[in-house]
Amino acid sequence: MINKIRARILKLLKAYLFKKIMLRLAEAFFVIFAVSILTFAAFSLSPGSVLNTGSRDGGIIDPEQVKQERADSQKSFLINYSKWAWRFLQFDLGKSKTVYDNVSNVLFEKLKRTLSLTGIGTFLTILIAVPLAIYCGRHRGGTVDKACTATSILLLCTPVFFLAITFKYFLPKIFPLPTSGREEWASYIMPVLAFILSNISVWFQYQRSAFLDAYHQDFIKTARSKGLEERYVVWHHAVPNSMLPMITLSSYLLVSLVEGSIVLEKLFSWGGIAEASVSALTKGDHYLMAAIVMLSSICLIIGLTISDILYIIVDPRTRKENQA
Repeated sequence: MINKIRARILKLLKAYLFKKIMLRLAEAFFVIFAVSILTFAAFSLSPGSVLNTGSRDGGIIDPEQVKQERADSQKSFLINYSKWAWRFLQFDLGKSKTVYDNVSNVLFEKLKRTLSLTGIGTFLTILIAVPLAIYCGRHRGGTVDKACTATSILLLCTPVFFLAITFKYFLPKIFPLPTSGREEWASYIMPVLAFILSNISVWFQYQRSAFLDAYHQDFIKTARSKGLEERYVVWHHAVPNSMLPMITLSSYLLVSLVEGSIVLEKLFSWGGIAEASVSALTKGDHYLMAAIVMLSSICLIIGLTISDILYIIVDPRTRKENQA
C-alpha cells in the first residue's frame, strides 16, 4: 500500500515538473519572439537601415537593385519582419558592410575568440572563488577571511580598465609578455588575469554570503547534534544548500561568456565579439548589430530559463510555492 502511494506521488510530481518546465520553455520562446520584434523595429527605424528593405548585403547595393529596394521598403512592417525572421532562422543573417563577409561567419569567428578569453577566465574564477568563499565562511572572522574580504572589496571598487592598463604597461617590464593579439599562449596571461580579478569578487562575496546563511540554519545544528563529523556536515549539508542562490548568479553566466569584455578586448586587441559590436555600432552595420543583440538576448533568456528549471527541480520550496 505504501509503495503504491509513493509511486503515485512520484508520478504526480514528475507530471507537475514536466508541466512547469514546458511552461517555462513556452515563456522563453514567447520572450525571444518579442525581443526579435523589438530588435527589428529598433534597427529598421534607424537612419540608413537596410533591415526593412529585404536586402541581405548590409547596404552594399548595386545600381540595378535600387528600384527593387525602394519597392521593398514600402512594404508593411509585418512582411519585412517575416522575411528577416525567416532568414534569421536559417542562419542567413545578411552581409556585414564593415567586414564584407556574411554575418554568420563573422559571428562564429568573433565568438570563438571571445569564448577563448571568457571561458578560461570564468572557469578559473569559479575554481578559485567558490572553494575560497566556503573556507572563509567556515572560518568567519579569521585572518584569511578578513584578508580575502578586504581584497574582494578592493577589487570590486577597482575598474576593469585600471587593472588592464596596469597589467599592460607594467607586467611586460618584469616578464616578457605580449601586450596584444592572441597568437601564442602567453598572450592569454594578462587579459585572463584582468578578467579573473574583475569578476572574482562578485563570485566570492555571493558564495560566502550564501554559505554563511546555510551554515547557521537549524538543520545544520540538527546534523551536528546527531554526531556527524564537521566535514560531513559542511560538504553534505551546508555546501549543497548554499549552491541554490548561486543558480541565480549562474543564469547570467551564458550571456557574459558571449558578450565578453569590451575594455579587455579593445586594450589587448583581442578581436572578439565585444569589440565587433562597438565597431558595428559606430559604423552603422545594422545586420551585425541586430545579430549580436539577438544572440545576447537569446543567451540571457536561455540562462534565465535554465535557472528557473533548476530551481524547480532542486528546490522543494519552489514546488510548494507554485502548488499553493
